[in-house]
Amino acid sequence: MRRYLWIYILITIIVAIWGLRAIFNEPLLTQTARTVEYENKITASGYIVRDEVVYHAESAGAVEAAYRNESRVSKGKRIATIYTDGIDEQTKQALGTVNAKIRRLEEKNTGAALRGTDLSSAEEKISTVVSSVVEMAQTGNYEEADILQAELASYVHITEGGEPVNPTEEALDALYAQKRDLEASVQSGKQDVYSAMAGVFVSETDGYEDTLTPSAVEAMSVADFNSIKIENKPSVPETLNAGDRICKVVDNTQWYFATTVTERQLESVTLGAKVWLRFPELNSQRYAATVKQISEVSDGKAVVMVACSEYIEGIYTMRKVACEVITDLYDGFQIPPAAVRVDDEGNTGVYVDVSGIVRFRNIRILYQNDNIVIAAKSDENGYLKQYDAVIIGGKNIESGVVLK
Repeated sequence: MRRYLWIYILITIIVAIWGLRAIFNEPLLTQTARTVEYENKITASGYIVRDEVVYHAESAGAVEAAYRNESRVSKGKRIATIYTDGIDEQTKQALGTVNAKIRRLEEKNTGAALRGTDLSSAEEKISTVVSSVVEMAQTGNYEEADILQAELASYVHITEGGEPVNPTEEALDALYAQKRDLEASVQSGKQDVYSAMAGVFVSETDGYEDTLTPSAVEAMSVADFNSIKIENKPSVPETLNAGDRICKVVDNTQWYFATTVTERQLESVTLGAKVWLRFPELNSQRYAATVKQISEVSDGKAVVMVACSEYIEGIYTMRKVACEVITDLYDGFQIPPAAVRVDDEGNTGVYVDVSGIVRFRNIRILYQNDNIVIAAKSDENGYLKQYDAVIIGGKNIESGVVLK
């Protein structure tokens, strides 16, 4: 019995020794150095700001839009028609379908596109049309069958000399005739609405087209900006009274995003600086922009407006949005602050594990905060390289030490 007691005592001593080693010897931790593209960004909620022209009804009636949302329109184009005595839903839908087909054929501009087209490129276009036909058969939506037929006929009739026989004009003539017949069937007076500027057509209006303009936001204080409350969704009118908003045309050459930022966030935002915008509701892309306006600071915040000239599908019908304003992009190694050391010669760097031996590697810090450090990539000898095992934990770590 006494012999077993000594065994228990021996086991207890061994466990105690290992426990003390665990307490007093910090385990070695490493992290592989890999390049990252780090974004220093401000996550914000704000408004899309634009120059917009809103069109109003001169008399009561029903409206029929000539363009789909976010279609590009030229100055002087008919963008809507008001039927003063109303229009039945079936005829309205038929007109919408005909207008959509006309727009598609005009946009394709098949005749102009085919000038100089050779047989090889025509075969590619035919293949694309055939794929569309297959998709149409799968979905059971045959509304655009005649459009595809016209396109296919245009490609098939290319001669070896490159001169096409283009049935598109005949298809357009037939569609215009159909449109005239539908309009003539409506027992109503009508008023056409024409675009006063080139831009993007939007059928919805929200009532803030005059409030959220670039010049208006430039003059806003933080209190003015915070007083904006957009609760109602943009509306598409079915029936109109005289003076009601019909639609609008938006300047798409340049638009803006406006929000408020804190004084601390303002440290990374300067007037005229290049930034990038990302709208998670739309996609994950970054769009280049420029800081256009920064208001006076009030209650610890400022109104910031950035300008963007990139065309983004979906942005022209949005008003209140979530946005990531990316102020800086850093391409380098992301390492934890705990790994950064200063050697005896005053060089900033990290220790790395090289085949079981501790080595010091210099780094040049691009960006740092309480949680991360971004170190620049370098081809110089003695600097941190891709896939180095960076030591981020351990006791008595210094260059030349052999790791156990």
